[in-house]
Amino acid sequence: MHTNSLKDETGDIPDDLLKEFDVFLEDYINCTMDYPVYYKDSLLKEELEDLERDKLAQKAEEERKRKDREEHTRKYGTCT
Repeated sequence: MHTNSLKDETGDIPDDLLKEFDVFLEDYINCTMDYPVYYKDSLLKEELEDLERDKLAQKAEEERKRKDREEHTRKYGTCT
């Protein structure tokens, strides 16, 4: 996770504290990947484009499912 130059600068920091930091950083990265909408301000342009593409794909899938339900209702009616 760290570059060598960063590790060289952190030589005075105890190893257990560095390990704790690495765990925290990994948790943060996982969180940003799992919930990117909450981290829009810190995302790169490409990541924002990916997020928007995923959002459009999800909307298209929801629209397809809605149309499938409507078609099924027209063919077979509703269950009451």
